Amino acid sequence: MATQVSLKAASTGALTYYSTYAAARSSAAAGDVINIRADLDEQIILKEGVDIIITSGRILNMTSANPTITDNGVKCICNIFGEGIILNSYTGSTKQECIKITDDESEIYIECDYLSAPGGETSGAGNFPTVNVANAKKFTLYCNNIYNSRNTAVKITDCSSFFIKSKKITSGTFDTGSKNLGKSVIEFKGSGSVFADEVICDGYGSCIEQTGGIAFFKILKITTLTNATAANPTVLVDNVTGEQFLDLNFDEIQNLNTTDGDAVTLAEGKAKFIGRRIYSEKGLSLDLGANANIICSEIISVMQGVNITNSASEKIILDADLIEGAGGNGGVIYAVNDANFTIRNAKIKNTSSTGSSYGIYLNPGNGNPFITLDNVIVVTGNLTSGETIYCLTGSNETYIYNYGMFVNKVFGGVQLLVGDSSNYKVIDDILIT
Repeated sequence: MATQVSLKAASTGALTYYSTYAAARSSAAAGDVINIRADLDEQIILKEGVDIIITSGRILNMTSANPTITDNGVKCICNIFGEGIILNSYTGSTKQECIKITDDESEIYIECDYLSAPGGETSGAGNFPTVNVANAKKFTLYCNNIYNSRNTAVKITDCSSFFIKSKKITSGTFDTGSKNLGKSVIEFKGSGSVFADEVICDGYGSCIEQTGGIAFFKILKITTLTNATAANPTVLVDNVTGEQFLDLNFDEIQNLNTTDGDAVTLAEGKAKFIGRRIYSEKGLSLDLGANANIICSEIISVMQGVNITNSASEKIILDADLIEGAGGNGGVIYAVNDANFTIRNAKIKNTSSTGSSYGIYLNPGNGNPFITLDNVIVVTGNLTSGETIYCLTGSNETYIYNYGMFVNKVFGGVQLLVGDSSNYKVIDDILIT
């Protein structure tokens, strides 16, 4: 007697047993429930109105050239419950996904223990993420871990409502010797939320890449691990129309690559970041070219600093206890052209004790930078040839609205429109550290 899969009829409650999921699916009607009781190596094609329960610890492992679970391009509203393990172990050249949803009317809810897929073997586009929501109306996933050996773990291309909660989302660390080849661990342009304890990229891609949509993420630790060549930014907001918005709450964003790699790059759209620490070992801590509101206790780049390249119509606000950098980026804060930014409550410290150790370096060119400093300390590590604030000569005057500044070396070359030494809004003392 077959015991691998059971089908519970909604109308009578009767159980019928089958040896395969496909056989149970063929007999199922809307409202029925399929219970997978054994490990299976077959594709799970979802069926409208038919829920699935995977018994705890059972493994769905697809070894043929198909996604493990899919709506097969047909509208499906259904749920998957239980603590099953969802794998895809196809070893052919064209790797496959654990989950692939492609119909724009599908509404899918999934619970499981973890998901793992190998990912494609090159760094190009479409390298078979573990979870691939190409089109869906609604997608929800609760699990403990999402793994991909070489490429993207979660890819949301078009979904107006997604929700993912996972303890860990990882690319490049699950299989021994595997490295992320350059695709982002989470890549999305839909609208929704992600909650996780950790997102890890062991390799060359970003941990998070947003190219569209409106999203709220709450992730404790977001980390790019060390690798041999330059990595992409740990968090990247870029591409397409510039209308996307990312609201990210975090404890720590780190790029630990010892060759190069920025912590955060904001090239398009809008972002609101609230967290404790942003850190880059070799690259920029922040590369900001669009609207941003960042509240973070520590913003640290060991070798470089913060780039600001936004336009006059955009606004950047940095509210931090410490913004620290060194000599590899001109200044701890390096701003160009029409940069429009406010720095609040921060100590800006250049740790370099040699050369041009600049705190704030302004390069206005032909632009009109708009700068506001509010309760700011600026420290150069070189009192001889360094500068707290340095401004290249541009075609226009450079103005700073100052509402309270402490520096360890006097500066010149800029006009303080509000607050100068005459009304004690600038305090200069070499003992300021």
